[in-house]
Order: sequence, then C-alpha cells, then structure tokens
Amino acid sequence: MTNGAAGSRRHVVVLGACLAMGFALPGWPAPGDTTLLVTSTTGAPVDGGIAQVSPDGRFVLFGTFSTQVLPGGNAPGWLVLDRLLGTGTWAFGFGVGVSMSADGRKIAIVTAQPLVAADVNGQPDVYVRDVQTGAVTLASVGLDGAPSNDYCDGPVISGNGRYVAFYSPASNLVAGDIRGTYDVFLRDLQSGVTELMNV
Repeated sequence: MTNGAAGSRRHVVVLGACLAMGFALPGWPAPGDTTLLVTSTTGAPVDGGIAQVSPDGRFVLFGTFSTQVLPGGNAPGWLVLDRLLGTGTWAFGFGVGVSMSADGRKIAIVTAQPLVAADVNGQPDVYVRDVQTGAVTLASVGLDGAPSNDYCDGPVISGNGRYVAFYSPASNLVAGDIRGTYDVFLRDLQSGVTELMNV
C-alpha cells in the first residue's frame, strides 16, 4: 500500500475517548466511559484497531483497512488521531510493529517497502515518520549509510522521538558485530549514531 497523502492533516470524526484514561477534559467523556472513536466519512463504523495511546490520552495511533476514514479515500494504513483538535494525520501505509512518540509526532514502523532510495536490501526495515513535516527516516541503516544486511523488527521509539530501539540479526549496523545472531540496537535519530545495546 502506498501513502500518497503522507503528512496531510484532515478532519476525522472523533466521537469521544476510546479508553478510560482516568481523567476528563472539557467536552471529553468522563472516566469509565467507552465511546466510539472513529467512523467512516459516511458515519459507519470502520474495521481497525488501536495500536497506542499517548500518555496524556490526547493522541491515538490507529490502524485500519478502511479507505473511508479520511476524505479522499486514502489507502488503508496508520493514522494519528488528535482527540483534542478532532483531526487525523496519515502516517504510513501498510506496516507492522508501530510505535508512537509521546507527543504523537513521530511514528516508528516496520515495512518491507522501500520508502527511501537507499533502502535496496529487500528486507523489512525500521522507518520513522515525522507526521508534522512528512519527513521519513530509515532508522535501521548500516554503517556508512549502507542498507542493513538482514531484516530489522520490533521498533520502540522514545517518548521524545529522538531514539528508536529495535532488534535484528544484521551484522553491519555497528562495527565489530560478529555474533551472528539477534542483537538489540539503539538509533539516535538526531546524531545518526547506532549503538549495540546487549553488550
């Protein structure tokens, strides 16, 4: 699935809280209430599931196979819903293992689709999208910018969106990795440095 509407902000139908978060803001459901979060552009329920809710309950990372959540008939994929503003931002098309920063701005995902020109390994890789700017970063990049030489999976992005942890059997993500098995890596998206964590 492609993401032709990446980064665009469009209104979705936000009808209330999806989970009891233990607090309420003006106009939000009271604690203990469970209500419908998203409907299609025609008002019908949509198939999908929630992947993650931000710590303050404002942002919801939502996956759906429906093409009728946002106006324009976007391809199925992942959206970030802002419950306070009642808006939705398209994040990614098809992918798994999603993780969202605390402010709902950055989304990490695993996909075998090459979303940047440097991804030529034909393997699932870890990407991060800034849903405000639309910028996409390959997080599971090898030494000197080379593609990883094996698949990468299980991303977890830090609350501030700077770091992404993931695991992989790849041997070219850091220097001297000769174990030949799975390792846990931490990518600093700001400095561009990847560290081996299970040492």
